[in-house]
Amino acid sequence: MISPIRSITGRLTCLCVLMLVMASGCAWIPKGDPPSVYLEPPELKETLAEVTSRLQKWPEDRWWEQFVNCATRSNRRPPRSP
Repeated sequence: MISPIRSITGRLTCLCVLMLVMASGCAWIPKGDPPSVYLEPPELKETLAEVTSRLQKWPEDRWWEQFVNCATRSNRRPPRSP
């Protein structure tokens, strides 16, 4: 046999859950902003061939080593002799 306290607690729990579900279903949702307007993309002014030719003129890796700078070389210490 179920005790009366357990029966009341179970019913109270069910009532609280039911009230919570009912209250959450009645939430007010604002209308919000109007949808955004799509913009037309700008025309392409360069073709892929033009961009590729420009990228071929890009400097190579470690391009600065082709220049001899005495000021930077003089800051280096000579190796120590044993």
